[in-house]
Amino acid sequence: MSLTPNPLSEFLITESASKFKSANDFAEHVYSLISEVKEHRVFLFTEVPESWGRAAFEAVDESFPCRQTLDPFTHTLRVKAMLEYIHEIADQWMPLMVEKWRYQDNLLTQHERLLLSYVGNTTLRFTSGPCRGWTKSPDFTIQVEGQSFPSIVVESGWSEGYNKLFEDINRLIIGGDGETNIAILMNWRQRVNGVTGIIEVYRRDNTNIPQLLHREDIFPRPDPPTVSMIPIRRVDLFGRSLLTGSNPNDVLNLDLEILRNVATLGLHRMGLSPF
Repeated sequence: MSLTPNPLSEFLITESASKFKSANDFAEHVYSLISEVKEHRVFLFTEVPESWGRAAFEAVDESFPCRQTLDPFTHTLRVKAMLEYIHEIADQWMPLMVEKWRYQDNLLTQHERLLLSYVGNTTLRFTSGPCRGWTKSPDFTIQVEGQSFPSIVVESGWSEGYNKLFEDINRLIIGGDGETNIAILMNWRQRVNGVTGIIEVYRRDNTNIPQLLHREDIFPRPDPPTVSMIPIRRVDLFGRSLLTGSNPNDVLNLDLEILRNVATLGLHRMGLSPF
């Protein structure tokens, strides 16, 4: 067996599914690869029949905390294995934001708070619409009770291609049946002098197309220091489940300084420092 390292990233390994004889053979192979991984790797399997990809996706999904994307349009299966702390930054940052809105800013009622659940590494299956057949496990989501898709999704890429992250963000909004209103992209890169990072926040417009709301460097930190807030609206968070009598345009700020502090701790756990 020969796996081909991709020169664009030391973490990315590509392999064609065309050499396997059946869905079962391919799924067993993918499962075996993931079970043997000892450090962060991204596997990109090409020429994957959709039914084969689903078999492999389910086999991995049941046993390993990976992030997967099954794309029937490009016939690929992408698996991020042995996640780094930086992939899970949103798991810490976004719940802090919701609790801040509830208890510090007094912007959410107890009823509203109870409508929200945090879900990391959930599997989203797009069974209709323009993204039909696409299956994706985002890094983090906020789900509103009674809705099929999350209202907020986060994708965090570590030394991965920006274009791939952007493509996923677009599809998550376009395929989200009008329920996914905010998509957050975070991309991290290791440089000689430390780790850089950017954040981009996209909002769904009235035609279900993502529009860039905000873009900013996470690292390096701004000099001189500034109070960095990204405003989203109550209706972005609750969508169709917005409670009667509440103001849809109330502003809920995403605090980037808190994100920077959380990310710094995560990088330190990896033996790294911000740029």
